[in-house]
Amino acid sequence: MFYVIQANAPVAHFEMINGEEVATHSIFALAAPMTVHKSDIVAEGYCSCGCGDKTSIVRMGATEGGCMYMRVFDADRAMQKAA
Repeated sequence: MFYVIQANAPVAHFEMINGEEVATHSIFALAAPMTVHKSDIVAEGYCSCGCGDKTSIVRMGATEGGCMYMRVFDADRAMQKAA
């Protein structure tokens, strides 16, 4: 199953090394729609600020020391099942 992350969705990239989040980048709007496989969605939860928005963590690929991920904010609206 595939999901499409909508263009202009608020996202942030970060890297994890040995299970610890490092090198977090600022939030930006996704420039174009992006398709991801369900197996790449490694976690789902809620925004830590208390707003109640759902967030999803998507694995992007390996880096030299760990793995790059993308945090998708407002995931209920930003991510849709692909037809």
